[in-house]
Amino acid sequence: MAWTIFSAIVGAGYASGRELVVFFHPCHPQSIPAAIVAGMLAGVVAGWGEPDARPAPPGFSGAGELPRLLERVTIVWLSWVSLAAMLAGLGHLFDPAGRHRVLATLAGAGLVWAGAALPAQQGLARIASWLGPPVVVIMTLEALAWRVLGGSLATPPPGAARPGPACVWNVLSYAAANALFARGAVLPVAQGLGLRLPALRVASVLGGVMVGAVAAAGLAIIARSGTHEAAMPLASASAALHPVALGLHLGVLFAAIYTTGVAAAVSLGSSGRGRASGPMGAVTRQAGWWILSAVPVALAGFAETVAHLYPAAGWMALTVLALRAGFASWLRRRLY
Repeated sequence: MAWTIFSAIVGAGYASGRELVVFFHPCHPQSIPAAIVAGMLAGVVAGWGEPDARPAPPGFSGAGELPRLLERVTIVWLSWVSLAAMLAGLGHLFDPAGRHRVLATLAGAGLVWAGAALPAQQGLARIASWLGPPVVVIMTLEALAWRVLGGSLATPPPGAARPGPACVWNVLSYAAANALFARGAVLPVAQGLGLRLPALRVASVLGGVMVGAVAAAGLAIIARSGTHEAAMPLASASAALHPVALGLHLGVLFAAIYTTGVAAAVSLGSSGRGRASGPMGAVTRQAGWWILSAVPVALAGFAETVAHLYPAAGWMALTVLALRAGFASWLRRRLY
């Protein structure tokens, strides 16, 4: 399950390096610690974010429905944004020149639907266990190679300033968005597998630690290679190492995009149901409609989708989590 959480979070923006630069660039020279903290926070919030299980007193049974509804809507929005970005990323990988963008994006949509059409509670976990470990291994090897061949981690990226409020905000919004997205994808799978809450919480923390550690490796690669301004900084760093390294990284990028796309489809297909069902059941059909709805946005292109939708998703997630935490604290004081 830890691999499922890791693979759900590590998508196209993360594996390409663009997302890491956008969120953690303002934190230099503390970018790497900031990424580790953000990953761990995402894992903790994903596993510990369940509402108070104690029953409300008579007359207050619906008091917590608004915050829960707001969170569910936010998870659906985050999953749809992620799905659109992953379809755009697959389209870009299949057709980098953009000459047949529609066909390439539709091919990516078909692949994602095929992954979501597996028995969802087993399919996503199986895909993640296959594709998650190679992502960690290849990113670690690249980081070690650049440690030998590259420059200093202390070299500031272009336009970097001292860490300030923007760094704190980015760390919190990054953790919030990924925690809610992971929760929406993982909880139905965990329920389908019969995983108990303590085990899920341990897996969430482990998944968050892996997200932070691999993000730190990616930021080290970008800092040593000086590819901060490239459209896909990690791919550019791999190309500077060796053509074989570029090929391996493109494989990592495909794995990351695919697993996150399937996670988003499973999350959307399970929205409102709480549990994933069989391969040709209502969940799969619902996921198919969500995938089709994301295709028009994906056709705008990968860079445009990430640049416009990711920051808004982070802000919305952080706001919703803060509102829900404040409401839950107020409710406990009033009712218990």
